[in-house]
Amino acid sequence: MATIDDDIPIPNKYPFSTMGVGQSFFAPNKKPRNPISSYGNKHFHPKKFTQRTMTENGVTGLRIWRVE
Repeated sequence: MATIDDDIPIPNKYPFSTMGVGQSFFAPNKKPRNPISSYGNKHFHPKKFTQRTMTENGVTGLRIWRVE
């Protein structure tokens, strides 16, 4: 039988909850249609995020910034 646990946090793939204003992270191989910053805006309100397509070290992806 499985053991039931309480208060185990779900790991976040992206660090939205710990970001300060002006901080950013790079999400490799993600395209603007991926709603990464929308996820952050929706789930971590009133924090606000923006994203831009960038190429870093030859890899294209999104850089996401916390702006508020």
